[in-house]
Amino acid sequence: VSLAPVSPGEPVYSTKWTLADSHRYKLQLEDRDGRRNKLTANLSVNVTKNQPPKIAMSQPGHDVRVSPVEELRLNAQMSDDFGLLRHGVNYSIAGQEPKEIVLGADGMPTAKKALLDQLIDFEAIHAEPDQLVSYFVWAEDSGPDGQPRRTEGDIYFAEVRHFEEIFRQGEQPPSGSAQEMEGQQGNAQQAEQLAELQKELINATWKVIRRETGAIPTDKLVSDAKLLQETQETVIRQAQEFEEKLQDNTSRLNLGAAVGFMTEAAKRLGEVAQSNTTTALKPAMASEQAAYQALLKLRAREFEVIRSNSR
Repeated sequence: VSLAPVSPGEPVYSTKWTLADSHRYKLQLEDRDGRRNKLTANLSVNVTKNQPPKIAMSQPGHDVRVSPVEELRLNAQMSDDFGLLRHGVNYSIAGQEPKEIVLGADGMPTAKKALLDQLIDFEAIHAEPDQLVSYFVWAEDSGPDGQPRRTEGDIYFAEVRHFEEIFRQGEQPPSGSAQEMEGQQGNAQQAEQLAELQKELINATWKVIRRETGAIPTDKLVSDAKLLQETQETVIRQAQEFEEKLQDNTSRLNLGAAVGFMTEAAKRLGEVAQSNTTTALKPAMASEQAAYQALLKLRAREFEVIRSNSR
């Protein structure tokens, strides 16, 4: 690295370069006769890596069930080593385009810490019973290349329940219908188990999406996409076996819709594994969420069948 005189006749020299990595330098001087300094000056430059923002969700911090007219308060703490550019919330109803709420949008680094306090008004977004609303918090800082870099937090789910849920004490069913009631309760429980498996798959897919933010996919993308595809296909087989036990037409329609979305998700995950690109990851997750919403409707319908028959 050459040094250049700052001004003619002055014994002051300087240089500049981008500090990308830590290095140790040795200063060497040479006069007109080619003589160098006997005692060299050493310079150590330690570069602190530009870390992505950190996000900690404090409220609610878990999946919730809400009514169609409820307001859900979200609280999160965000921090960055050099300063935040923007932060906000993304939310979406399964099967619809996601919405983004942007906060701190001046485009300049602000404080190193920020608190998010935001409401999701389910009445304003026209949420309906048995729908699934997913949301996550994000924060942006300036990356090593000087461009905005986004970090996304964990994804959470809000299941929209009916505005009024009435629970009555059930009467002992007649002896002849006890076996039938037991089968109906088993159907509702199995529907709930299928929904739980599908939700775990969504969370696993989201972790891959959050990891694959670089221009070049990681070495794990293909194997993870294959594993996600195999998991989705396993859930499809369980759903098809479960379909044989259903007698209610509405339940069968809900399960059929869920299987259709699952099949589309498995296809998209297969495309990710085959092409080693992330293009189909988010469409795959959208189909997974739509399948989960259909399973929630199936679960709600099966419990409704139990209540109806127990009367």
